[in-house]
Amino acid sequence: LIVAIGKATKRINELMGLTKKYKTTVDLSAFSTTDDMEGKKTKVKVKKIPTREEIEKIIKKKFTGQIEQTPPIYSAIKVKGKRAYELAREGKEVKMKSRTVTVDRIRIRDYQWPYLKLKIKCSKGTYIRSLGKDIGTALGVGGYLTKLKRTSIGQFKIKQSIKLNKLNSDNWKKYL
Repeated sequence: LIVAIGKATKRINELMGLTKKYKTTVDLSAFSTTDDMEGKKTKVKVKKIPTREEIEKIIKKKFTGQIEQTPPIYSAIKVKGKRAYELAREGKEVKMKSRTVTVDRIRIRDYQWPYLKLKIKCSKGTYIRSLGKDIGTALGVGGYLTKLKRTSIGQFKIKQSIKLNKLNSDNWKKYL
């Protein structure tokens, strides 16, 4: 989490537009209504467990570069003046428009069926939950996230961060 105070608040839009990196784990055995652990799961009858090579091929072919992506209905995007997740939680039908996003790189960190661990570098507006679901769909299996961690935004890396309980009135200025 990047916190901006004072004059730095003017840079928020610039910071939000920077490239992001994530580490995620996708469960390929089911889908979820929210595309993550919180939603209701639906197991998928898998005809053939995909190989690592098949996954790498589909990622390279369909999920890197500029891609069209439909955000999940459980997102903060406004639809008719209301957040999509609010409408979805009310049980209303939500139609999300696809958008163009850029996925610079997806690297497989590990793969032990049904868990696919990925490292992703992408543009602002990319929904990793949708990416997990879409990769699974393209493989003919399921796809929902069990873990998601943003590891960097531009030059700001999680390794450089400070835990909130370590900040105090004496040391906060050195982290600006």
